[in-house]
Amino acid sequence: MSSCNNDDTTTTSTNTPSTTNTPASTDVSPATAVAEKPAALTGTLDVLYIERKAFDDLDRGSKIVYCHTFATDEKVHLDGWLLDGNRFPNTSPTMKLKNGSSSGINYGPGFYFGNVVLHASGFIKIKNALDANAKLKFVIFSPKIVNSYHIGYDIYVQETNAFTNASGLVAVTDVNPSPPRNY
Repeated sequence: MSSCNNDDTTTTSTNTPSTTNTPASTDVSPATAVAEKPAALTGTLDVLYIERKAFDDLDRGSKIVYCHTFATDEKVHLDGWLLDGNRFPNTSPTMKLKNGSSSGINYGPGFYFGNVVLHASGFIKIKNALDANAKLKFVIFSPKIVNSYHIGYDIYVQETNAFTNASGLVAVTDVNPSPPRNY
């Protein structure tokens, strides 16, 4: 045996048999079993939204990069950072989109959850649509599959945060997955 408290390197031998730590009970009843989580590689994307104020407060021609996150609520979230030139600032997200209803679009193994980019030209289209109608209170991000395995979003502006594809609205712009395009 050796001590960590001093420089004593004397070793002592004992004839005590080694023991292993075993739990007091190996019974796993249904009440104590841990529920198995669903596979993280599959799910359904939500329609996302944010109040128009998030766009009203930014300058015309802003460029925003949105990043996907997987949260403990087992949903895919999207947060956006206003770029400083072509760089990410070391700050918290500028826009945290809220999850709405299910889009019905499923993802699974092989899908790419890369960043999506709202270029200045798309940002201006959103600002113009909002400026044209004060009743439009929400910006809606409706997910879509791009090139078979990338996630993109069509962007709509409307009076409520409720959205269905049957609403007959025309997208104002979109955010492209990056890659394959650059920021």
